[in-house]
Amino acid sequence: MMTPLRLAILCSTSNTYLLNMCFALMKGFHRIGVDCQLLDADKPADALGNELDKLCPDAVFEINRTRGQSPLSLPASCLHLCWIQDAWHQDPVSGNKLLHRADPRFGGSDLLYGLLKADYFGLQAQATSQEWKILQPGADTDLYANLPDSRPEPGLASICGYIPKPIKPTPAMHELLIAQHQGRQVSVGDLIFSLSYQHKVSISRHSTGDIHALMTAEINKRLGISISIDEMLALFDSHWTLLLLDTELPRIPDRLGNANAVLDEGLQLQLFGPNQWLGWERLAPYYQRNLSWGSELCNVYRRSQFNLHNGAFGMHQRVLECMAAGGVILINHTDYDPEHDVQAHFTDGEHYIAYQPETLRDTLSQWKAQHETLRDIGQAAASHVRQHHRWENRASAILADIHALHQKRRQLQ
Repeated sequence: MMTPLRLAILCSTSNTYLLNMCFALMKGFHRIGVDCQLLDADKPADALGNELDKLCPDAVFEINRTRGQSPLSLPASCLHLCWIQDAWHQDPVSGNKLLHRADPRFGGSDLLYGLLKADYFGLQAQATSQEWKILQPGADTDLYANLPDSRPEPGLASICGYIPKPIKPTPAMHELLIAQHQGRQVSVGDLIFSLSYQHKVSISRHSTGDIHALMTAEINKRLGISISIDEMLALFDSHWTLLLLDTELPRIPDRLGNANAVLDEGLQLQLFGPNQWLGWERLAPYYQRNLSWGSELCNVYRRSQFNLHNGAFGMHQRVLECMAAGGVILINHTDYDPEHDVQAHFTDGEHYIAYQPETLRDTLSQWKAQHETLRDIGQAAASHVRQHHRWENRASAILADIHALHQKRRQLQ
């Protein structure tokens, strides 16, 4: 009898979203016969290393940290696969968030997965030296079960997610200098003003790489210099303001506009997620709470006539979970990666409703009276997810890649 593949998943237990995702992925691996364990990537390196030494896995699947960035000394015989979830990662030594692009330790894994193409994260140069594949999340169709007889509340629109607190070019932000040259200077406040009011950056239209290019151009213009993007990033080092500018700021415009569009259309709004929604005066009365249980999210998806998603890509875990539960999901249009994103797997108007942030109110007005059609969309999406987008499907794809990597190693011996 063949010994089942032994796989260790490494994930930070401090991030509830990623942790729940990894539990679901582990469940998917178990269902296809892979012996899989989930380990806490936040453990001290010595303790985690000892645990892995005892387990002797055939492969390690790590979230958002490459082999080179890991403090572990894995044996060469153990494959390392990394799934990039963000442009940033938590450095285990300093505890700071570091940009993958600016980290010289990035790389060394046998295979890199990304939610999107590498250039979205500004990692196109790094990805050319090793294989980069797209890996989307899946849905746990047991937990997010479709109940065909359930009916949503007409006029109820829900947003489940995060919005930063207001970020403005205040005097305090103008005092935070980024660079100076021959009597000229540029501050964090200057960049906030440029990105927010001149370029109107948003997560649906600007990648991390796009924002870095805009920041570099603004600094060059203000200082009369000509530096590269990498030189611009070096000005920040690990400073929290870079994260503020390239990650937090772009999340605000669309999410704020979406909530306002719901209210302007006269619909009932519910906001779930971290309590930063309370920092926005008009929206604070509609904030409910942060949902900790999948069953709670599932109930929101089923109960809402409209579930609104905003992000860099449509193949998000919450999107697939909403679809699995039979909920109707509205997904903002992006052009980052049409070959792999939601439009490559689902059909607009049949499985979901696409929208442009600036015309969301018109979209809501168009669909709010089409109750039976909306129900059909939710049911069609649930069926399609169950057939093609469960975590077992993702686990099978990863397993095929692991087998291919082992085969390649054998051929090189």
